[in-house]
Amino acid sequence: MSKKSKIIAALLVTAVLFGVGMYSYVFYGGTRDVASEESEFNVSTANLTKEFTANAQKANAKYSNKTITICGVATSCSSCEVKIDEVVSCSFKTPAPKVPANQKTAIKGRFVGYDELFGEFKFDQCTLTNKSL
Repeated sequence: MSKKSKIIAALLVTAVLFGVGMYSYVFYGGTRDVASEESEFNVSTANLTKEFTANAQKANAKYSNKTITICGVATSCSSCEVKIDEVVSCSFKTPAPKVPANQKTAIKGRFVGYDELFGEFKFDQCTLTNKSL
């Protein structure tokens, strides 16, 4: 094998390793365990809606990517999602716990953002806490 071939092979191996490393970092590097984190904010759906109505940019900067406990009345429950007061969508990694409709509940999760198209606040990595506010 010539010196030029060895250099090309080394560069190819380096490029592949770099690609695999970047793929792992992008898809798995930022994984958090929200269930074990302490909530930075405890808010009701009414207060969250009020803050976003007053100043959406400021509220988004305050809550974005933070662990929040949200409290309200569970309005629907599907296999991996619970809706609170029809304005908060809480996604669970595993099947969502059975929360009876029209029951006050508290759910902790990571605030993803406000979906203007559906008029919903989005949370992911949620866990049921039923901790009072």
